[in-house]
Amino acid sequence: MHFATPENVEIGNNVELLTHLQLADKAMEEANVRYEIWLDGEEKHDWIDAEEQNPGEYSASHTFEENGTYHVIIHVENDSGLHEHEEHEIKVQ
Repeated sequence: MHFATPENVEIGNNVELLTHLQLADKAMEEANVRYEIWLDGEEKHDWIDAEEQNPGEYSASHTFEENGTYHVIIHVENDSGLHEHEEHEIKVQ
């Protein structure tokens, strides 16, 4: 799993969240990918479904409404029972 961490994120701008998935050195196709996003210290979590744009490439867009550090957990599942998570941080100015 490779998450292209967005940089220089500003409030109110639409940001692309992009993840590349591989399994056994091949693009992992037809997975269910969701982004769970929340501002550090807050309880409200946003859930965003990603769409497969190219084989193994999943993207979604999100607009961050406040300054601070956001946590992003990428949830990946497939029909074979795979369920993986990976957490990242995005700084918003």
